[in-house]
Amino acid sequence: MGFWQVRLGIALDSMDQAMSFFKKLDISLDVRWILSTPHQLIQTTDIGKVDKYKYASWADSKIEPTPLLMFSLLPDVEKQVIDLLPDALKDAEVPRAHLMKMKRLSDRPNMLYPHVDRGRRVAINFYLVCGDETTLFFAPVETTRSLTSVAEFCAKEGQCWMLDVSKPHAVIMNAANERIGLSLSYRRSRYEDLARRLEMASQA
Repeated sequence: MGFWQVRLGIALDSMDQAMSFFKKLDISLDVRWILSTPHQLIQTTDIGKVDKYKYASWADSKIEPTPLLMFSLLPDVEKQVIDLLPDALKDAEVPRAHLMKMKRLSDRPNMLYPHVDRGRRVAINFYLVCGDETTLFFAPVETTRSLTSVAEFCAKEGQCWMLDVSKPHAVIMNAANERIGLSLSYRRSRYEDLARRLEMASQA
């Protein structure tokens, strides 16, 4: 089953189902200044190497893979970012903050292949540079080694989204060529717990 066939399998019963994978947060932070601060490359995630990421091989896609680059921030810069966060995002666990970059390698269709993140359960992303890329989430079927699209969203510049990155997901790049974001990583906290804390904080 090819990737484009998989994508046609989108079947959402309600917006509540989609929100079990991701949620747009009503949080606005002016953090574009971090783009001009020093940052160091710490990880190149080549999800196109399907021997390391099993869901990439399940998609059976011929689309060119897009590498994901993660950069560390200087300690004082990371602290400034964390200090700007609402208390509800720091009560259960103080996240790590990184800069992430994705860039098309050619004019051919590009995609960050289906995968689950390593070393974190939840990501909260502030999108600084983007161009209508589509993030998709999948339901895996182990017995048939197949993926069914269950939800997707398209982030805009300046928006903040929380993602359950313990579930298979992918990003389809478009002609905009590049995506840059500030990414907060939660290693221990679960998506449902963070969503509940944010909901309680909004009602306080």
